[in-house]
Amino acid sequence: MFRVGGEEFTIILSKKNGTETVGIAEKLRKKVESTNFYYENQLIHVTVSVGVTSLVKGLRSEITLNGFMELADEALYHSKHNGRNKVFSSDVLTGEFK
Repeated sequence: MFRVGGEEFTIILSKKNGTETVGIAEKLRKKVESTNFYYENQLIHVTVSVGVTSLVKGLRSEITLNGFMELADEALYHSKHNGRNKVFSSDVLTGEFK
C-alpha cells in the first residue's frame, strides 16, 4: 500500500484474480464504513470509494504500468461519481465498469 496523492492510495495484490480483488476491496470498504473514527472527540463518518483493475494472464506485455493505473483511477472516479462508498472494477480488455 502506498499513497498516490491527496487522499488516494494504491494497494497492489499479487496472485489474486479480479473477483478476489473486488471481494477484498468490498471488505475494506465495509470495514471503513463500520469503523468509528474520532477527531477532537467528534465522531466522523468515513467512507471510501474504490477502483479496481486486474491484470489478465497473457496481457502483461500489452499494457503499461501507467495504463494499468489509469484503468484503476477511472474505476475510482466512476465509484465517486455513482454515489461514493462503492467499489467498481475496470475491465482491462474493454474498459467497462462493473
